[in-house]
Amino acid sequence: MMEQGRVELRVHVLANGDPGEVQLAKSSGFARLDASAMVAAKSFKFNPARTRSGRAVDSWMNAPINYRLE
Repeated sequence: MMEQGRVELRVHVLANGDPGEVQLAKSSGFARLDASAMVAAKSFKFNPARTRSGRAVDSWMNAPINYRLE
């Protein structure tokens, strides 16, 4: 299908490292790639943000996912 591109997601990372809400920030131009990236992000494990004292906290992050044909 020759689809490739970059999907940019906004992920709400919970204090335990699990993804909460996943939002599409910028489309690749292909609905199939966008949907695949969102499903994949929901299965990721993240390093949560931490306060200066080292306590893990919820935060939002940008997560770019590239699909490239080789």
